[in-house]
Amino acid sequence: MTVAITPNHHVALIFAYGNVEDAIKVPGISIDPKIKEYIIDQFGYNPNFMGLVATMLGRFCSLFCICVFLQH
Repeated sequence: MTVAITPNHHVALIFAYGNVEDAIKVPGISIDPKIKEYIIDQFGYNPNFMGLVATMLGRFCSLFCICVFLQH
């Protein structure tokens, strides 16, 4: 479901695993980082922007509905 409302599967993974504290093995990194830290470092994910993301997603859906309604 998350993939359906995001631009691609990479963004969906950021939202799905953004608060997981488990350590992962990453090739090329000697210390096993936590998933949350890895996402922040690699993708620039900032959990403080979740309100803005939700607002923009709602506005995009509304704009899409209005455009479809006006075409008919």
